[in-house]
Amino acid sequence: MIRPWRVGVLTDTSSVTEVRDVIGDLSCVWGGRYMPIFDVGAPTDELERLGRQYDVDSLYADAHDGPVGELLRKPGWMWRGGGSWGPFGEEEGIRMGLLPVRSFIDVSTDFVQPTWNRDDPADLVLAAIWGLGDRLGQPLSPTLDDAGPRAAPYSQILARSDMNRSTIGALEATTLHVRTNPRGHLDGYAGVYVIRPEQSADVVEFWNMRIYGTRIIGVPSEGAEELLSFLLSSPLASTEIRRGGGEGPTQQVVRVWGLEAMPLSLN
Repeated sequence: MIRPWRVGVLTDTSSVTEVRDVIGDLSCVWGGRYMPIFDVGAPTDELERLGRQYDVDSLYADAHDGPVGELLRKPGWMWRGGGSWGPFGEEEGIRMGLLPVRSFIDVSTDFVQPTWNRDDPADLVLAAIWGLGDRLGQPLSPTLDDAGPRAAPYSQILARSDMNRSTIGALEATTLHVRTNPRGHLDGYAGVYVIRPEQSADVVEFWNMRIYGTRIIGVPSEGAEELLSFLLSSPLASTEIRRGGGEGPTQQVVRVWGLEAMPLSLN
């Protein structure tokens, strides 16, 4: 079986800048959406537990000494090499680490990368939803009417009804040619996550909840109505629950995490 090598990336999850930088790294490699983000400040035994829980093939941080550095050198967790030789390294156009997602994007690929201003209040949320195209290393046409890979401000993409069949965003592109194994015990992790844009911890939790391919839609807690309508335009993933101690009628619910962590009934 050919599949992406899965790396658990260690970073300061309280830092918006560092979390955004990791998302940029994961946006440009095959399978990046399925690679978790862990807090580098967590105890090493907790990092090992998370590594087993998320089935990663190795752990990686740019540079660390002490207990974390020792963990990253242990068999079973080690990525051999750092810097330009790390999983996201590239030197003079030669890829040193993981397979770049641009390997699956050519002139025939219906790929659209949404763009926005870095100072957009929802910047980190949009990065977690669509990924960042800065490091794709792939030329993108600035015109939506062109065929093949292209980029445009997300406001233009929201206004186009014909975009729903396109591969939208670098993160979606990282899942090309990947078929996730069904995990019945995670069926409850489906629904909507309301993300506070200023809280990097929200973004990391949302990111890690969907890495097994579970259908969780992220929406910013504050945003334009057009953006929310676009993000929620796909059929919402629901969970079937049974009332009355397992003997009553079933009901479909959409679970919501974030501001209101409670199930909503579907009418």
